[in-house]
Amino acid sequence: MSFRQLMETLEQLHLLYTELYELGLVKKDQVVKNQINDLTATIAKESKVLKQISENETVRRQTLIELQREMGVRPKLYITLTEISRMLFSVEDKQELGGIQGKLTEIVAALKPLNELNQHLIQQSVALLEFSLDLLVGSPTEEVTYQNPAMHNGKQNRNGLFDTRA
Repeated sequence: MSFRQLMETLEQLHLLYTELYELGLVKKDQVVKNQINDLTATIAKESKVLKQISENETVRRQTLIELQREMGVRPKLYITLTEISRMLFSVEDKQELGGIQGKLTEIVAALKPLNELNQHLIQQSVALLEFSLDLLVGSPTEEVTYQNPAMHNGKQNRNGLFDTRA
């Protein structure tokens, strides 16, 4: 009973991670094309999927504990699927568990570089925005407080691309 529930939970996790991967691809395109409103909606969808993944992970852990009890083994909170596979007697069950384990490993391995790429793209986008703002309004390192004009020695600092005194 618990093995079937474990397999259903793992299949659901695989679907959720696949959906998260697809959202990551969409997010990458939206960042590149600067589609901020669409990006916000995608991030909201990602948050929902991550919440579902968290809930499924909790169910998976509980199911693993129940399965260990059914097998007559003292339950370990953090047990790997490989360890569970070694405890199974049925060859079909071992193959089924190994198959879903491989699919989960594959999708999670694909997610990592995609997330790193998205993070890098977003950092570049923020750097470009900061550069553009610095061009328009001036560097944030410039003094914000009053300075005596006589102390400037006739030099005038330009506060960015536009001369606000004109």
